[in-house]
Amino acid sequence: MSSMNLPLEIYDILERKVGRDDAMAVAKCIEVSLVQMGERSKEMAAQCKLEAKDELRIELRNELATKEDLAKLQGSVKEDLAKL
Repeated sequence: MSSMNLPLEIYDILERKVGRDDAMAVAKCIEVSLVQMGERSKEMAAQCKLEAKDELRIELRNELATKEDLAKLQGSVKEDLAKL
């Protein structure tokens, strides 16, 4: 887990309001929470990136001609040429 420190001003306010020991405990909880939120946001960003890639892959697959599409077109063109 990476380290994240609260600004000194926040710690000073906590210490004045709740005392040194409680301020230290609250600060540690806040820091752990911030680190966890940062890690979760990175996970969510990675997941969104994967989902976007998958959607793009599906979209491209739907837009590109397959060998089967080309074979049908070729057969159709041959039929049209034979009629001429």
